[in-house]
Amino acid sequence: MPGLDPKSTKVLGNGYISDGKISYYCSSRSEKKAGYNEFIAVMKSLAHVFIKSYDDSSYFFIGQKRVESAKFRALYLTLVLQETAARFTTRAKSLTHSLTS
Repeated sequence: MPGLDPKSTKVLGNGYISDGKISYYCSSRSEKKAGYNEFIAVMKSLAHVFIKSYDDSSYFFIGQKRVESAKFRALYLTLVLQETAARFTTRAKSLTHSLTS
């Protein structure tokens, strides 16, 4: 999705994703592209099977919409802090275990 940093992108839940700066809502429902023709789609599929041709077969797309809200930035930061705390806790337990053994 345009503008998202793949390294820092996180799923916020309920169809929302964010990289801390940009957020998107991704619909779970697919929609037909404008001009979609079922007969042509079937003919392209048959041609691909028999001729081994490659054709872009993305006849449906999932609706996505860029959203602007400080709530998503706050939620993103909360997720990052939770992950950091979990890593820290795991390392602390490991260190404590190695010191007591």
